[in-house]
Amino acid sequence: MSAAEVLHQLEAAGVRVVMPEPGRLRLVGSDDARAKVKALVLEHKAEIINELTGGPSGLPAHIHDALALGGYEHDLTEWTPAACQRFLNQLKAEWSEFHVNGRYGLTMPDNFPVEFQDAVQSIYVLAIQRPIGSQEGRSRANDRKDSQNPAAGRTERKTGGLK
Repeated sequence: MSAAEVLHQLEAAGVRVVMPEPGRLRLVGSDDARAKVKALVLEHKAEIINELTGGPSGLPAHIHDALALGGYEHDLTEWTPAACQRFLNQLKAEWSEFHVNGRYGLTMPDNFPVEFQDAVQSIYVLAIQRPIGSQEGRSRANDRKDSQNPAAGRTERKTGGLK
């Protein structure tokens, strides 16, 4: 049984799987429902973790399957921000109606299947991630601190016209 099938069975039983930290699964649902599926989850724990995280080989299975709808199942081989950005650039080159609007989302052709659009949206979200500690992340954090701290300089407090 594949991890996707296990997750489908869990959903049908009213149980949701969350991963509060790497390598650890938690079942959310009624006590009875969790007790019924616990053995199944333990049996397939490694596969479930791989499915939820993209595993050692890369893409989550549902992303791979959705990309196959558009014939792109071999074009995204890593589940990393850089690889996702390359894939989005490929779509932009091939589809004149496909646009990445910076951090404001995507514009996709109407003929993209919904499952494919969902997968591309997930790829976009990963593509715009910046590593913690990157120069861009530090700059934005410093800007926020400066705007919240009048003593940090340059921020003037408006008093509604009163001096």
